[in-house]
Amino acid sequence: HVFVRLCFLCALAVKETAITFPFALLLWDRCTGQTHHKNHPLRDSLRASWTSWLLLGIVALYVLGNPAYSSHLARSATFNSLSGNLANAALGTSWLLQQWLLPFWLNIDPDLPVAHILTRSAILPLILLASLLIAAFIHHKHRPWLSFALAWLLLQLLPLHLALPRLDIA
Repeated sequence: HVFVRLCFLCALAVKETAITFPFALLLWDRCTGQTHHKNHPLRDSLRASWTSWLLLGIVALYVLGNPAYSSHLARSATFNSLSGNLANAALGTSWLLQQWLLPFWLNIDPDLPVAHILTRSAILPLILLASLLIAAFIHHKHRPWLSFALAWLLLQLLPLHLALPRLDIA
């Protein structure tokens, strides 16, 4: 437990997506069905990872209590609307998936336009993301690894695109 939490703390110090680690532990437990009691599976999952949740809570209190961090969070929240963030998450993710599937125009820093509202161009990528979520639920019983992988992909989008707006969407 100590080594994993130390690694988690180091990850939190360098990358904002590390906040998803306790959620990923919970997701893994739920996808693989490794909870011990069938009557209270969520409680058992949370109990198994309580130290990660505690560490995340302590770091969150530190970040929100630190004037430099809290002003940065407040400033970044003014960059875009929630619908714009949703559009950017969909557009950025679909572009990244396209690069993975068709690696013909690789670019480490693409100049993708930032959307400020939910536009028609974001509808198809949103359908793609919704399809990934539906596929995660469908494959929950027979392919838990696939269910976890798809849900984890979507979990990684939450802090990067929805909670804190980004100007560089991919």
